[in-house]
Amino acid sequence: MLDITLNWKPDPQTLTQLVQVAIQEQKSLETLLDEAIAQYLQANLTPNPLSPSPTPPDPFLTGLYDGSAELSTQAEAILTAEIQSASGLSWKK
Repeated sequence: MLDITLNWKPDPQTLTQLVQVAIQEQKSLETLLDEAIAQYLQANLTPNPLSPSPTPPDPFLTGLYDGSAELSTQAEAILTAEIQSASGLSWKK
């Protein structure tokens, strides 16, 4: 593991709060800083376009590109063919 020494002059209030959190969580300052930096990087780094998306698929887009090619031009005919008496759909006259 690489050991790095930083020349850091934190805001006194920030340092006081950090020490309080370290005492409450019974962790070292180094551990808290390591966790905070890891969380910051995870939230702010641009994901690698070759890696899988960390976000779940959008339910509104599911099936958008997985439909029949004629869906846009024959939607009414497709729906009419799929309607069954038990489906709960009816036509208004």
